[in-house]
Amino acid sequence: MKTKIREELMEMRKETDLMRLKMRKENDRMRQEFLSQQLCAEPIQPLVSPTPKSTKGSCAAPITSGDDIIGQTRECELLVAGDKLPRVVVLGKVYEKATTLHNVPLSPDVAKVRVEKV
Repeated sequence: MKTKIREELMEMRKETDLMRLKMRKENDRMRQEFLSQQLCAEPIQPLVSPTPKSTKGSCAAPITSGDDIIGQTRECELLVAGDKLPRVVVLGKVYEKATTLHNVPLSPDVAKVRVEKV
């Protein structure tokens, strides 16, 4: 009785290991596909902040970096890899001309976005 249960457990373990291996291979394939698509994406251009950062921290800097200017945003989607195709999980807006976030300058490879619908 114990040997039969032990054999069944060993068989289940083999099947589980095989499924894990298949999942790792599929995950690696999807990651490579995603990264190859990202390499072809249009790079974010570096922006320069038009106003100096406050050194005292006693007041917020005026909004002059285009953060809330109408017409300076565009719709965007956040995609997450699904079973076969990526799924849209978040809708939002990306601020094209934003150079700061909470008075901190954004690096050239970072964009300010606002989540509108999850």
